[in-house]
Amino acid sequence: MKPYDLIDNIAEKALVKFTRGINVPQIIVGPPGSSKSACVKQAVEKLIKDTGETWEHRGFNATLRLPTDLSGIPVPNRKLKITDWYDPGFLPREGKGILCFDDLLTAPPAIQNPLLELFLEMKLNDYKLPKGWYVIATTNRLEDKSNVQRLNRALGNRLMHIDIEISHTDTEKYWFSKGIEFDVIAYACRYSPSDLYVFDSSRQDYRFPSLRSWHRVSDLLQIPVPQN
Repeated sequence: MKPYDLIDNIAEKALVKFTRGINVPQIIVGPPGSSKSACVKQAVEKLIKDTGETWEHRGFNATLRLPTDLSGIPVPNRKLKITDWYDPGFLPREGKGILCFDDLLTAPPAIQNPLLELFLEMKLNDYKLPKGWYVIATTNRLEDKSNVQRLNRALGNRLMHIDIEISHTDTEKYWFSKGIEFDVIAYACRYSPSDLYVFDSSRQDYRFPSLRSWHRVSDLLQIPVPQN
C-alpha cells in the first residue's frame, strides 16, 4: 500500500472500531524513513477533521521501554493476600484515539508477549481498552538490518500486515496538499524521481534520501535567510 493511502485506511479502521466495535489491528511494515509513524498521526488529524470530534494520538516507542512498562507492576495486596497489578499510565482510560506501538520489532521479544492479549482481546491483565481506541503497530523490515527482531508468530497471526509501497506520483499529490516546498516536489517527484527514496541496507551510510528526509529539506528551505 502507498504510504499516504494508509491515512484513509487507518482512519477507516479506527472509525469502524469505534462505531461498530469491529477490531482489525494492523502492523505497518516498511523501510526506514517511509513515513509509517507520520501516516498514523495524520490519520488522527483526518478523523478530527472528518468527524468534528476529539481524537487523540498516543505513541509507545517500544525500543525505549521495558516489559513492565507495558504489562504493569505487580503489587501485593496484603489484606487479601493476592497480587494486584498497577497498569501503565500511558494507556488510555477514556475518549477516542489511536494507540501506536512504534518500531515494535526493534524491541526485545519480551515486549511483544503482553501485546498478544491487547491486540486480540483489547485488554492487559485487569485493564480494558476503551471502545473509542484503536491499536496499531509499525516496524521496519527484517531485511533492512535495522536491529529488527523476528515477529512472534502468535502475535503476527493477530495482525493485518500492510506493506509500504513508495510511489512518486502518490507522494507528489500528497506533498502538494501539505504545502511541501515546490522545489522539493519538482526535484524528487518530477526531475529525479529515482532520488525520492534510496535505501541500501548493505551500506553503512546514514545519509540517504527518504520521505522523511525530503520533508526535513522542505522545512529547512522555509527558514528565512538573514539579510546582511
